[in-house]
Amino acid sequence: MAAALPATGLVSSATAAPGNPGTPSAPTVVFSEGFGTGLASGELSKLADYAGGKYTADPAWLSAAAGNGLVIDGTTTDADQVTAGYTAATGAGVTSPTKGGELRELATILGALNGTSPDTANHAVTAYTDANPGANLVEFQTKNLLPLNADGRFLTISANVAVSNCVRASAPLLKFYLVDAGTENVVNNTALNPCTGAPSDAPRAVTLTGGNAVLFDADQVGIALRNENGSGGGNDHAYDDVKVLDVTPQLDKDFVATGDEQPGDPVDLVFTVTNTSELGGKSGWSFTDKLSPGLEVAGDATSTCAAGDVTAVVGATSIKVENGDLASGEASCTITVPVTADAEGTYKNGPENITSRGLDKPAVTEVVFTAPATPGSPEPVLPETGAPAAGNGDLWMTAGGAGLAVLGLTTVAIASRRKRTAL
Repeated sequence: MAAALPATGLVSSATAAPGNPGTPSAPTVVFSEGFGTGLASGELSKLADYAGGKYTADPAWLSAAAGNGLVIDGTTTDADQVTAGYTAATGAGVTSPTKGGELRELATILGALNGTSPDTANHAVTAYTDANPGANLVEFQTKNLLPLNADGRFLTISANVAVSNCVRASAPLLKFYLVDAGTENVVNNTALNPCTGAPSDAPRAVTLTGGNAVLFDADQVGIALRNENGSGGGNDHAYDDVKVLDVTPQLDKDFVATGDEQPGDPVDLVFTVTNTSELGGKSGWSFTDKLSPGLEVAGDATSTCAAGDVTAVVGATSIKVENGDLASGEASCTITVPVTADAEGTYKNGPENITSRGLDKPAVTEVVFTAPATPGSPEPVLPETGAPAAGNGDLWMTAGGAGLAVLGLTTVAIASRRKRTAL
C-alpha cells in the first residue's frame, strides 16, 4: 500500500490535546512505509531495489530463491516471480494451487487489513522461507538514519504482518528495534507472534505493535526488524505498513475544589498521566510543576503509578516527579498533591508552569480561595410604637410583661399602659 506519510523521512512529532484525563488517544504516525511507491498494479520489485534502495536486510531475507524480499501485490504473476528469482513460484502450494499464489494471498489479505481497494492492489514484502534463514537475523532495515524531530518523546514501531501455515508449522517471532547511532533499542521485549490464536493454516493478517516504547532524544532514527525463528519449516509470512509511532503520554492536572475554599484550606492538585491507545509500557517520564506565586504544598503526595519518585515537601513551591512509569496495559495513573494559599485570590496552573520529558503538557486549571465574610454590628431593638419616651434610668413594661427595649447604653425601659414605675 502507498505510504501514509512520505517515506523520505520522519515528520515532527505532534502533541496530543489535553483535556481527557484517563481516556487514551491514538498514537501519532510519524513515519510510514507501505511499499507501494512507484509500483504499478502487478509490478514486482526486490526490497533492495525498491524506492531507490532505501532498505536492506541480511542476505537470507533478501533471497528471492527462498521467496524472501520480493515486493509484490495480489496480482503479481507466478511468471514474474520466477523471473525475479523465485523459481519455486510455480510449485504446488498448501493454501493456493501454487507457491506464487500463496504469496499473492498474503499481499491481498494485508490489503484487506489496511483498507486498500481493491485489496489485490496492495503491495507487501514476502518472507516465505523456502530455506532456513538463520535465527535472529535482520528481515528489514533502513539503510540510513532518518531525520527526526523528537526531543524527549516516546516512540515505538508497528507493522502489519500476514502469515499462513500457523497450525502445521512454525511461526515467525518478530522483534522491532529503533536504531540510534548504531545502537538497536528493542520496543518489544518478547518476540511478537502473528500466529497467536490462529485456528487454522489459512492466511491471516494482524497488526503488531512494540509494547515497550523507547524514550527518544536523538534527531535521527533507524528501523530494524529481526526474526528470532531461523527455520524454513513454516515461518511463512509477509509484512507491510511499517510505521514509527509517537506514543508519548498526555499529562493533565486539575484542582479538586468545592468552590468555598478559604485561605489555608488544603486543595488536591491531581496530575493524571494518560497512555496512548496501544497501552504500551512507558518508563522514564518526568515533570516539574513550579506552582504559581502564593501556592505551596500542604500535605503528603500519593500516587497510583507503577513507579515514580515524587518530591513534594510541605511548604515547597514546586512539585517534582522523576522515573515515572506506566505499566504495559495501563490506561492511566494519578499523582495527588494537596496545596494551599495563605491569601485569597485566583491561582492558575498551566503548561507554562510545567517542565517535562516524555509527556505532553496539560491545559490550564485554576482554584479560588475566598476570605470569610466579616460579621457586622447587631441592629438595636426599638421600643413598641406609642410607648412613652423613657428617661435615664427608667424601665417600662408593656401589658403582659412583653418587650424589653434598649434606649441607651445604660437605660432600659418597660412600657405599661396602666402604670409607670420609676426604678
